[in-house]
Amino acid sequence: MESRKRLPQSPLPGPSSARPPADDRGTGDRLPRSLAPRRVLAGIRVEVVCRQGCRRLPSRRIVRTVRRVFHAMGVRRGGVTLLFTGNREMRSLNRKFRGQDRPTDVLSFPSGERGHDRKYLGDIAISVEEAGKYAREVGWRLSEELEFLLIHGVLHLLGHDHEIDGGEMDRVQARLAWRILGREIPVGRVLTRIRKRSRTGRRRATTGRKR
Repeated sequence: MESRKRLPQSPLPGPSSARPPADDRGTGDRLPRSLAPRRVLAGIRVEVVCRQGCRRLPSRRIVRTVRRVFHAMGVRRGGVTLLFTGNREMRSLNRKFRGQDRPTDVLSFPSGERGHDRKYLGDIAISVEEAGKYAREVGWRLSEELEFLLIHGVLHLLGHDHEIDGGEMDRVQARLAWRILGREIPVGRVLTRIRKRSRTGRRRATTGRKR
């Protein structure tokens, strides 16, 4: 099966064994080991980097949710890095990779590798500030909003594109939300933002919901 090397200059500080070095990578504050910042669970390696909102972060539930989504999509092995941060950094990432000078709730960065046996799956960045705002708007708990954003982000890492797939990603997302969150999300409801390429052309970022 054809595979490609992972694109350089990742915006997230993931495990050094999974990605090439990058001079401009930040360090950030890691979650305490007791909160499981990095685990190898059924072949899915999850690294959590928290720069803001750590006290509100249900880390065990987050790791479990990511595993469940990958397993539901038939992926059993690979690494993923999750960054939880605030609007300032998300605005910077959104500006750099999408040309949008404003904060957003979630950005996904696929690794560029192909196939279910890929070693590294990609990066997902989430603004805890934006997630909290959206959770209040729809009456969800913050943990539910974070789980929804993780579902959305993982699907983009696996190549789903709601801009061109005729609603397939929304249908898959709705099924996963029902299975994991126990909430019904009507297919076709405007819940996702449009996927765009970065102006640099080096990375492709996807972002969460459109309102």
